[in-house]
Parts: sequence; C-alpha cells; structure tokens
Amino acid sequence: MPKCKLCSAQSVIWLRDQNRGLCQKHFEEYFLSRVKRAISKYKMLKKSEKVVVGLSGGKDSLVTAWSLKKLGYNVEGVFIDLGFKHYSEASFKAVENFCKRFNIPFERVDMKNKFGVTVPELLSANRRKSCSLCGSVKRYVLNKIALEKNAILATGHHLSDEISQLIGNFLNLQHEYLWRQSPILPEEEGMARKIKPLCLLREEEIEKIAEILQIQPVREKCPFSKGATTFKNRKLAKEIENIFPGASYRLYTQFLEKKEEIFKPHEVELKRCKICGYKTILDICNFCRWKMKWEEKSGKLKVKSHNI
Repeated sequence: MPKCKLCSAQSVIWLRDQNRGLCQKHFEEYFLSRVKRAISKYKMLKKSEKVVVGLSGGKDSLVTAWSLKKLGYNVEGVFIDLGFKHYSEASFKAVENFCKRFNIPFERVDMKNKFGVTVPELLSANRRKSCSLCGSVKRYVLNKIALEKNAILATGHHLSDEISQLIGNFLNLQHEYLWRQSPILPEEEGMARKIKPLCLLREEEIEKIAEILQIQPVREKCPFSKGATTFKNRKLAKEIENIFPGASYRLYTQFLEKKEEIFKPHEVELKRCKICGYKTILDICNFCRWKMKWEEKSGKLKVKSHNI
C-alpha cells in the first residue's frame, strides 16, 4: 500500500476512483466529509433535530450511528427483536456492545411484546419471500418508533445499496419506484422523515472504517437471507464499480439530479390503514393483513377483525 496522498503516513485504503491512498486520519476525515456532504446536499437533518438509527447489528447501521454521533447529532439507537432466537440475541449483543462503547443511548423493541407477533410467525402464515416480508416489517416498526419519539429515522443504506436498488428498478422498469428512490423521504401525516446518511459512500469504504474503528458487527448470517435478489443486484453493482471506478457515485448523483426530467411523478393515493393508521394504498396495510393471516392460522383471530 503506497503512502497517504495528503501526508507521509502509510495509507490504509486505496480509492481507485480518485487514484489516491489515504492514511487512517485522512480517511476518517474523508469518510465524515462524505456523510456531512450527503446531509447538507439533500437537506436531511438539522443539529436541533433528534435522529433515531435502526440498529440491526450489521456494520452499515452501526457505522451510520457512529458517523452521526461523531458529527454532533442527537442520536438514539433502536434495535428490533424480530424473534429469530439465536440470531436476534447475537445481533442484540453486537448492538449493545457498540452503543456502550460509543456512549449512544438505545432501546430494544420486542416484536412479540409490542405487536403480538414475530417475523418467523408472520412468515409461517404468509406466502411472501422472507427478505421482502422482513424488510417491510422493519420499515413499519421503525416508522412507528420514530413517530413515537418525534424523531427522524436514519438507516444504514449506502451507495452500493442504492445502485443495487437502481439496477433492480431499471431492469423491471418500475417507474414509480425510480421516481420515489431518494436519500431522503420527507415526513407526512403518519410517516416519519427517513434519511440515508451513507448514500455517497461505497460498501468497501464502510467496511474499512468499521475495521479501523474496531466496530464488531454481528457475525451470524440471517437464517432467511440465502438467495435474496438484493444480493444478486449488489454483486452486479460491485462488478460495474470494479470495471468503471467512480461509476456508482456518478450514476447515483446524476440520477438524483435528472430523474425529474426523465420520469414523471407517479401519484399514488395513500390511505390510512383501518386497523393501525399506517399509510398504505390499501384499506388495510401489509403488516396488519399478514398479522391477521397468522392469527387466523393460529386460531387467535378475533371475530371483530373480520368486519374491518
């Protein structure tokens, strides 16, 4: 590894798109400047606002919380116990150790206690791909928690995730998703503001900062992650970046600047779920429908639910 481009110290990372190496000190500065740029450029967050980070135990969400804390924001972590037994416990331990080390307050939300059902139970009664259902459930729960705390919700989605999503939406010509894809989703009635502070940083850069800071993410893999389409799209996004260094950053930032010229706004009328009040295109949101199916299958469905 060559010396740092900005000083004589040994570099810890080589940024191919910029043709330069950076030492630990200057890489950390570069990393935080990218987060700061994303927050400023897309008007994500003010210092006076409270931000909740959904902490899964993975490196992305942990690094998101560290970055916001380092930049002086009022950060709180939320860990959702989805009910995956050993995996959930291992994930919680990683979150607990991280938050104690960096002095970040956090809350553990138990799905069973708060909503009466776990993700494995929902999966047992609904014919949906596990990653799709689990992702929807986490979005639903985190939105509710952010609203309860009167806070902005931050997730660990990074540039590689965004390009992966972009590829999937382009391949399927999903205009409405292309239109909605953004590093910030503004708040509206029943929906908290959602931000992605790492959206201008590649996965490799997040891995390196986690390694430098000795952040220990959960090592176990999600028991239902095998074969997920998102991983295939992410692999393709990685190949594009390997062949064309810097392409991810250029594609994403230019897409955000020009998408209004290319795609017409896709207006979708959202209603309030008749059971919980969550914003949805249906009379009853996915979470409540999935829960009703599980209750029906397990013999716990209340009669009044049929009349909604």
